[in-house]
Amino acid sequence: PASTAEYVGLGVDLRDGLLWLPEARRLRYRDEVLAVRAAGPGGTVSRQALASVVGRLQWAVWAVPEGQARLVECYRTRDELVRPELAGSGRSAWLPDVLCLLSVEACAELDWWAARLEASCSRPFFHEGCDTGVLWGRGALPLLPSDEELEHWSRRGAAAFHERFPFGLVTTDASGWAGGAWFWHHAFHYAFTAEQLAAEFGGSSNLRELYMVPATVAEWGALFRVYMPGRELILLLFRLDNQASVGAVNRGASMVRHVNELILWLHELEAQWGVKVVARYLPGVLNVRADAISRLRGAVDDQDWQLRRSLFDQLAAEWGPFSVDACCDVLGRNAHCAEFWSEVNSCLDHCWSGRRVYANPPFRAAEEILSHFWACWQRAPGESSAVFILPVWPSEKWWRLLSGGRVVAFWPAGASVFTSPDWALASRRDPVPRRRVDRGVTRWGALAVFFPEAALSPFARPSPAQVPPHVPALSGHAGRDRLLLRRMQPGVVSRLRPAPRRGGPGAVPVPDLRPRPAGPHPGRPPGHVAGSGDGSRRQ
Repeated sequence: PASTAEYVGLGVDLRDGLLWLPEARRLRYRDEVLAVRAAGPGGTVSRQALASVVGRLQWAVWAVPEGQARLVECYRTRDELVRPELAGSGRSAWLPDVLCLLSVEACAELDWWAARLEASCSRPFFHEGCDTGVLWGRGALPLLPSDEELEHWSRRGAAAFHERFPFGLVTTDASGWAGGAWFWHHAFHYAFTAEQLAAEFGGSSNLRELYMVPATVAEWGALFRVYMPGRELILLLFRLDNQASVGAVNRGASMVRHVNELILWLHELEAQWGVKVVARYLPGVLNVRADAISRLRGAVDDQDWQLRRSLFDQLAAEWGPFSVDACCDVLGRNAHCAEFWSEVNSCLDHCWSGRRVYANPPFRAAEEILSHFWACWQRAPGESSAVFILPVWPSEKWWRLLSGGRVVAFWPAGASVFTSPDWALASRRDPVPRRRVDRGVTRWGALAVFFPEAALSPFARPSPAQVPPHVPALSGHAGRDRLLLRRMQPGVVSRLRPAPRRGGPGAVPVPDLRPRPAGPHPGRPPGHVAGSGDGSRRQ
């Protein structure tokens, strides 16, 4: 039997999943559009003739879904009569001599349709048994997995997720002054302009929420193809906590002019990047990450200290590479790895098993994060490793968890090791400035502790094949480790046994300062985390 046929005025291919407007019908519709359009802006046309054309174009939307948003002004013009008193007169309003004024906006929509009908009008569709059909629209929403299942597979990584599901997952939100979005380990922050907030955006949360959908496609259009290569059509599921915006995206049009303008922008971007967007409601209590990105104000975070890039590069060259940066700001501006975790995507909520993690944790959370690492390491000891950047505070309770860890870098008190954002440049538009400045010398020493794969636990020694014997190991005992660190040269330890030297490219310049105690600052109670003045920080 034939797989193609014409059904209710549309061509269908049940094998390949295609639906199209037959050529003869398409060209007839084009000629009727041009006949009505000939009246020009401000001209009068028969209401009956305009309604007939609009009805045909509404049917053509089955093959041209993006055309729905190009009928809004035509519908509005159809109801703007030269004699307004006839509008409510029932059948009298539809007589052939009843006229309406053709607006400039309606003419623009008719021009678009005339140009669109010049070429083939087809789209993929789904039918049971077809090979290449696509079910992606409002009809697909009841068949999609729950948010809990999506989150479960998201934690397994992009590759595992896209192997199981044929679509990308994007989550957006908007506050009163900015919008936020995330896609895997990418974060997008957009601050609404003063002009937008002074106009319609200022009084409509629906518009702000909806704006973030096309704005995110514009920002990440090329990125979607990186994660889902080789696909002719990229399917995207956007999750929003605004029902009105979800409905507008899925309907593909709105009679509200400002809303429809955003939908038209979305359609243009879909055509540009080869994507198709469907939206689904996500309860606000679950939309934590996008909400946090949208609410960034540019407030000073005096705990944001990042290891200098040059020092990280030395560390990664000797003891990396690392797959994820575990403790970063919400936008990942201080991340040393492409993938990062942050306060709203906590490293404590992720399994570290099978990963090579770099962590520069908040000092007050060091014990909790180290304990989490050990729990994850025990699940996959042969595949898990981590490097921690920590202060030399042997009297802290978490120090005992460093037992067996290898010191792969040491910077004594008085070294210039960290940078922080130039907070003078912070604003709602750029809440975490990209420009970073030197934090100056520290009052305490800092070290990088490496926990390698496979052969390390608090009760076993690391494999010599993984960590050479000349790399010192911590005992977790405060007194012994202080003596050990006093004998170490500043800088990153080489995997190969280095020749005796002073300074060199791996060393950190240390000013001629009187050495500080290796533990917490005198007078500081155990467990105290100081403010920016004495150099504590949280990433």
